[in-house]
Amino acid sequence: IANCNLDVMGRDFSALSDLCRDMGQGVFSEFGNEQLFRQSVIDIYDSERSTSETKYEIDSLFKTCVKKPFDSDKRVSKVVDLIKDSIDTNLSIESLADTVNLSVPGLTKVFKKQTGVPIRRYRQWHRLFVTAVEISRGKSLTDAAIDAGFVDLSHCTHTFNMMLGMKPSYFLSQPERIIVMTENKQRLSCTKN
Repeated sequence: IANCNLDVMGRDFSALSDLCRDMGQGVFSEFGNEQLFRQSVIDIYDSERSTSETKYEIDSLFKTCVKKPFDSDKRVSKVVDLIKDSIDTNLSIESLADTVNLSVPGLTKVFKKQTGVPIRRYRQWHRLFVTAVEISRGKSLTDAAIDAGFVDLSHCTHTFNMMLGMKPSYFLSQPERIIVMTENKQRLSCTKN
């Protein structure tokens, strides 16, 4: 199983969606370069490249897809940074909107347009990512979930199952096969606790 998250600001989605058939309602299919992307990801996994080498390779793949310039909304970027910087705090949408001088409906609209997901969903995705990073650093699932801002393990398990379609126990049953690549150029591997 590979879980590769697209850039939250939508640049990756914009590039890839240009190469797919739009099926409506945010669903795209018939990606022309799918086999190339699939093989590249397998090669990256098998080669144990550094995170910076991996990022360079994936960025290079995406650059071949870019057909048009991409603009991102600085207000949305600021909200994303605020969420990342305060993952253990549940900042209200009202406070996020105030910070970027938008109304709640205004922020909700521009955030979803830019990222493709509501603020709440993005926060959940980021909490799952932080949980995975903390597990790969040796923390228990419970401690990692709490540190990532989940109320308790049950909340984390429910979110994990809802978003990834499996329970964390299945994901963690083979820790030696889990590799988490972070934005700050770390390649973290899990070990059995």
